[in-house]
Amino acid sequence: MVNSLIEETLALEPGGIQKGDFIRRPEAEGEDKPEVAGMIISDLASAGYTYIYDTITREPSLCNNNMLSSQLLLKRDNGTPVFTRAKPEVPVWRGTFRCFLHDASVDRKLFNTMGLPVCKKGTLPNQFQADNHARNKHRDEWAAVSAMRESAERAEDREAQKLMMDAIVERRPTPAVRSSVPVPTVKEDVQPEVPTGHVILSTEATAKRIYSICSCGVKMWATTEQKLKNKVRSHQGEGA
Repeated sequence: MVNSLIEETLALEPGGIQKGDFIRRPEAEGEDKPEVAGMIISDLASAGYTYIYDTITREPSLCNNNMLSSQLLLKRDNGTPVFTRAKPEVPVWRGTFRCFLHDASVDRKLFNTMGLPVCKKGTLPNQFQADNHARNKHRDEWAAVSAMRESAERAEDREAQKLMMDAIVERRPTPAVRSSVPVPTVKEDVQPEVPTGHVILSTEATAKRIYSICSCGVKMWATTEQKLKNKVRSHQGEGA
């Protein structure tokens, strides 16, 4: 069992140099240069490397065997070891939130046309950390995408305002034309006017935005619930 544990924790030599690799490739003699003999690695000596694991976080680390004994002797304040060679039975917990520049992003085709790079980070713990990662690691790209989204949102706001104004104009009564012929006053049984207003029929959400559909046919979009509520209140106010 001990031998099996050792075999599992042994790691390959890091770096790209391996036995049999050329240090210098041979070159034939030319008119203005002499022949150059090739040099190849015939043997590679190293102490080797071993995987060790943090006893709390279970994160793996690559340790040179010359330093292995000293690393395994490190203790925490409570006297427990910092590292162990035993591979944890429970793997390290990883998040599932991706960077907005990830290859699997729904906007990847658009980002490709913008020349934005691909980020492989896809194990972030939550959306806050994903946004924080974007602001710190991809500052320029995040600013460009944020500006594009804000511009699209302003365009949607202008379109929503135009639709509301069009609806107001369509419902505005035609001014009455005064007649020169006197008309006798007839008292009629007039029913009280029932006020009409804008009624929200449904509220839906997509991957990035939410929207509400009004009874007048207007669809209002927003990126957050608060912004959508503000749009709905403004829209319902003109129909009160």
